[in-house]
Amino acid sequence: MNENIDLLKKLEENLLLKNYPKETIKGYILHVSKYFDFAKDNGINKESAKNFILLQLKKKEPSSVGHEIFSLKCFLI
Repeated sequence: MNENIDLLKKLEENLLLKNYPKETIKGYILHVSKYFDFAKDNGINKESAKNFILLQLKKKEPSSVGHEIFSLKCFLI
């Protein structure tokens, strides 16, 4: 869990350096935190991110999943 907090802090720092708006940063951190909860059993990797996005697409409209996709891309890249 502490490792996840460290990763979220690094994500926040990277987004601040890229001059992202504070509301966007908060949203990205929220989405990545939800991904961490999802991935706790399978690990944090591109495969679990893909499965997380597929699950979100089954639950929501594709247009509302875009923000989650962008937040995971910023985190994983």
